[in-house]
Amino acid sequence: MKSLDNIILSCAGFMGEVVTNQAEAVAGDHYNFRLNLVSRAANPVVLEDVKWLGQSENFNRKLSKDSLITIQHDIQIPADAALTEPYWLAKPPVNSATFSVPNDTLVGLPETESPLNVWVGLKIGVEKFQVKLPLSFKKLDPVRGDVVEALRIVPALELKFTQPLYVAKENEDLHLSLNVKVNSNKPYSNGILNLMYNGERLGGTAISSLKGKDFTVDYVVPKTKLAAINSSRLQLDADFVADGATYNKKQVLIQYPHLPSLQYFAPATTTVMKGDIQAKVKKVGYVEGAGDFIPDFLRIAGVQVDVLKDEDFYGNLDESAGMVIKTSYHNMMPSYWGFVPITRRKSWVDGCLFYGLMQKQVGIW
Repeated sequence: MKSLDNIILSCAGFMGEVVTNQAEAVAGDHYNFRLNLVSRAANPVVLEDVKWLGQSENFNRKLSKDSLITIQHDIQIPADAALTEPYWLAKPPVNSATFSVPNDTLVGLPETESPLNVWVGLKIGVEKFQVKLPLSFKKLDPVRGDVVEALRIVPALELKFTQPLYVAKENEDLHLSLNVKVNSNKPYSNGILNLMYNGERLGGTAISSLKGKDFTVDYVVPKTKLAAINSSRLQLDADFVADGATYNKKQVLIQYPHLPSLQYFAPATTTVMKGDIQAKVKKVGYVEGAGDFIPDFLRIAGVQVDVLKDEDFYGNLDESAGMVIKTSYHNMMPSYWGFVPITRRKSWVDGCLFYGLMQKQVGIW
C-alpha cells in the first residue's frame, strides 16, 4: 500500500519538504522550519493537518495548482534525539573487521533513515494519505542549485585536540591545546575540563564561562607527571563536565560535492609519544596526495613544510630544501620528472624512497 500511495502522489505532482537554513541542530533547542508544499494535479489536493514533532495542527486548506505554499513553524528538537551517525558507526565495532549493527534490518541500507519527521495529512478526492517528511537542511548553491540534505544532530559541545599526536621530550613539560566548539546557545556554568589517562585524572582546569562559539584551551602537563607514567606511548582523553552533563566527543565530517554529507563522532583523544625526536632536515617541499596527513606529522617533528603546487616547479625551487612526493601524484604527473634531475644514488629512509639530487633530496612516499 505504501508503494501504491507513493505512485498516486507522484502522479498528482505532489512535492513536500520541511527545511531550515542550518545544517546542524542540537537536541532540546528550537529552530525555525519551513514546510513547502506544491501540487500540480488538476484535481484539488487538500492539506488536512500537519503533525509537527509532538504537536498537531489542522488546516483543511486546498493546494492551488502549480503554486508553492510555505508554512513557517518553530520546532523543538526532542531532548533525547540521537546524534546523526551512520548506523554501522554508532556503536563500537565487534572487532577490527566487523561493524556492530544492533538492528539487522538496517544492514544494506546506504544511510540511516531520519528519525525526525513531520507527518502531513492529505486528501485527494475521497482518499486520504499520510506523508512523512524528514527535517532537512536546504541551501542555494550558485552552481548546483537547491541542495537539500538531512538535518544533522550534533552534541551541544564538542572537544578536539589541536594535534592528533604530541611528542614529549625528556625533562620538558608537555604543552597541549584543546579546541572547544559550542553548538548550543544555552549557558554553561561551573564547567570543568578534565585530562585523563587510563581512566585516571591527569589534570584539568575550571572554566567559569565559555568564551564564544569556538575557542582553544591551553594546558601544560608537568614533566614530573609524565615521568611517573611507565610507557613510551600513551593515549590522553578529554572531557568537559557542566550542569551534570559530560561532553567528550569530536565531530568527523566528510563532505564531497557529489555526495551527501556524512558525519560521525569519535572520542576526544590524542596520542603522546615520549622520546627525543630530532629532525636533520629543517625544511621540506611537499607534493600532497589525496587524504594526505604526512605534512602535519612532519610539522609536529619540527620540520618546516611548504606544500608545493604545479606552478611552483616552473620557478626557482629552494636548493636548501628537501622534497617529498606522494606516489599517487608521481603516477598522475609523470611530466614532473622533467623538472628534477635524478641521479642513480638512492636509499631507504623511514619508509620513503629518497633520491639524491645535487643539493636536494626527493622522497617518493
